[in-house]
Amino acid sequence: MKKYILTLIGMALLSFVVNAETTSVNRFDENTPRLLEKDSIAVMTKGLTYDYAKNICMRLGDPTAQDVTTTVVEWRARNDLFFRAAASALNEFGDKYKPLGGDKGKQKYLRSVLYSTVRIAKTRILRQLKGAGLDNNILPPKGGCLGLIKILNSNKSDIKNKPKITQALIQYMKRKGIK
Repeated sequence: MKKYILTLIGMALLSFVVNAETTSVNRFDENTPRLLEKDSIAVMTKGLTYDYAKNICMRLGDPTAQDVTTTVVEWRARNDLFFRAAASALNEFGDKYKPLGGDKGKQKYLRSVLYSTVRIAKTRILRQLKGAGLDNNILPPKGGCLGLIKILNSNKSDIKNKPKITQALIQYMKRKGIK
């Protein structure tokens, strides 16, 4: 439930930032619905969260740190298709801002997405690793890093097993032929 609330807060923040900056762009249509943007951001946030956790668990400097690195790299490889699709979709959303400001308009949108995703991922990490985060030097609990390995190796955290965050993204992947 907390993850869902954080995602909603992040989406609201993103929507506020993007809409406040560029009110005359409608980035949603039948090919790029709101749910596709939400799914894409959720996928990117999940990836960032695990990447950040890997970097923080490296502080342990023991075999657990290397195991986390290996596990996250393998998880990323298994889920690469979804990351590529999410990046493609977000680029399409960004293209809708080109009429307002060319590539600068697109980059502004993409920066706001990145800002939102980073904030959500950092918040999740702080909670999951008991206060250890990218912005501090706190050592993560070894149990938290071992738990991450267990979750990622179980494949329960693979994006294909998360229909709540892939509903529109899978449709987009089929339409674009992303395999």
